[in-house]
Amino acid sequence: MGTLIVKSEISKVHAIIEWQSPHWAIRDISKNGTWLNNLQMQENKRFRLSVGDIIYFAGDKSCSFLVEDLSPPNDLLLPCDNDEGVFLDAIELNHYLILPNEESPEIAVYFNQQNSQWYQENLNQKDSQPKVINNKNIIEFDGKQWVFQQDNNEASTKVISDLKPKLKEIKYIFKLSLDEETTQVELHLANETIDLHIRTHHYLLLSLARYFIEDSKNGLDKMSKGWVYTEQLAKDLGIDTVHLNILIHRARKQFSNAFDYVFDTDRLIQRQPGKVRFGGEFFEIYKGDKLECIH
Repeated sequence: MGTLIVKSEISKVHAIIEWQSPHWAIRDISKNGTWLNNLQMQENKRFRLSVGDIIYFAGDKSCSFLVEDLSPPNDLLLPCDNDEGVFLDAIELNHYLILPNEESPEIAVYFNQQNSQWYQENLNQKDSQPKVINNKNIIEFDGKQWVFQQDNNEASTKVISDLKPKLKEIKYIFKLSLDEETTQVELHLANETIDLHIRTHHYLLLSLARYFIEDSKNGLDKMSKGWVYTEQLAKDLGIDTVHLNILIHRARKQFSNAFDYVFDTDRLIQRQPGKVRFGGEFFEIYKGDKLECIH
């Protein structure tokens, strides 16, 4: 990414700010010089940046920049050039996104920590399958094109899975109204409780948990129980399969945002071609004040 400064004394490529793990650095590559905290930098030599630093170019203090944030770089979606001349901001990729927004969902973009890989899924397809996103791939939504920019910061993507809590360690408390019109979910992990409040997609999770319980009663093994055909699940919920797909991603996104430090949050709802199942292992379902089931 670049910042354009329209001044004749400032070069088109005047200085470079780059990530030199674990810090940011600036390097002058110009003819007229770059100043850092009122001192002219030596040409083509990296200088480490600190919060509060002041940067200006060609000795012109009237156009200066203050360093406010030195967080490590994120993977991004960068807008491709368009004919309308409309400037679009880059989109920072953080765990799980539904784009362009949850009101008009088209695609889901999420990070799988198990293999340190980004994926996208088309939410308007009947039985969407994950598609790997590689650096410089083009992604389309809302009638526009975006290019995936990977930060190449390997240290930030390596996951020591043994040190992070797993999905199976979370206990789910479903609180269903007597008329089954509203469903609230609480998550319990160690000494922490997170209330996900009442959401439409919680009834989807509840329904999958009930399938899990039913298969347990019928003696199915751990690998087989809980799976249900998406068409059957959509029929049970009174929706079409495209709407079901959107609810699945809304549930996974909310969960990922609530527990961004849990290792495998994208497996809250597991998928096979044409089938889905609940990824949790410990849960309780209450209908009104009565305990319906426990697993």
